[in-house]
Amino acid sequence: MKVLDKVTFVLSRISSVLLIVAFLLVAVNVVGRKVFNMPVRGSVELIEYIMLIAMSLAVSRTGFEDRHVSVTLIHEMLPQKVRAVLKSLCELVGGVTFGSLVFKYAKSVPAAIDSGRVSDVWHIPYTVVYIFLTIAMSIVALTFFYQSWLAIYKGFRAGDGEETEGSGS
Repeated sequence: MKVLDKVTFVLSRISSVLLIVAFLLVAVNVVGRKVFNMPVRGSVELIEYIMLIAMSLAVSRTGFEDRHVSVTLIHEMLPQKVRAVLKSLCELVGGVTFGSLVFKYAKSVPAAIDSGRVSDVWHIPYTVVYIFLTIAMSIVALTFFYQSWLAIYKGFRAGDGEETEGSGS
């Protein structure tokens, strides 16, 4: 899926830039607080949102590249088709889990709009956060479902001696 590859690649790059911004913000805040007695206003709030956004963006690429942390001790002893089915089931569980977050966040959008609630210092509307999380978790869930299908496809297409692991690209 070239489109999913490109989307997750761009999202991971945005995540990387956001992490650099977060690190710089922490450094400026520490220097400002310790040296000039002037911390960055709302830095904790900004760091929280930046980390939330960065992690949400990076998870989809991790799933697309099939780089989840796993223990393969027993997995390697199993026949290829059994491995493929187990991997597919695990990816499916991930897709359903993140898919449920999509519905949770999407259901929160109308309540956030009605409440008009905003963050304490920078007054970032919660609606924006919920909409962003809905979109990000949709991409993550799609990535997991794609990997689930890909595991079955590769596991049953390849010969018994061929390796089924690898990148989703």
